[in-house]
Amino acid sequence: DWHMAVLDYVPRAQEVPPWTGDAADRAIALVARFHQASPERAERKLTPLQDLPGFNLFRATEGWVSLARLPEQQALFAALFVDEEAARLWLTANAEPLAGMEARAESIGGPKSWLHLDIRSDNLVFARDGTIKLVDWPILAFGPALIDIAFFLPSLAGEGGPTCAEGLRLYEREA
Repeated sequence: DWHMAVLDYVPRAQEVPPWTGDAADRAIALVARFHQASPERAERKLTPLQDLPGFNLFRATEGWVSLARLPEQQALFAALFVDEEAARLWLTANAEPLAGMEARAESIGGPKSWLHLDIRSDNLVFARDGTIKLVDWPILAFGPALIDIAFFLPSLAGEGGPTCAEGLRLYEREA
């Protein structure tokens, strides 16, 4: 029933984006090592992913399910895009299949480990000593390791890094 905060200043040697091939490879390798370093007691001590308060991946009122079924959510989604009609058409074609995949996320196979749940470029510090630090830990849970990588890879690709498929191959190689 206690908490500890560790604070350290780490000057950044490299800003991402833009991503270089080397920086992306190193970041993906860091995520693989992070998952591999999950202590044996993590499953007993950490909250299971599906039990996290406020983490709505498995709830029918959030995520792709709400986008597939709620007109007001569809309107909010479409308003994010310059071509709202194209966004609505894409959502109509893709929301139900994505909601189905999201509903099965809890049963993702593969290794389980501790999860950061917020791995993205602004939570990675490329330090002057050549290391990469994973920062910003508001939540630490236990669940399928692929959840972290599934959230990280689209943001990496969206910022000019490798495609999700290539990033997954890199992660599988490192893991």
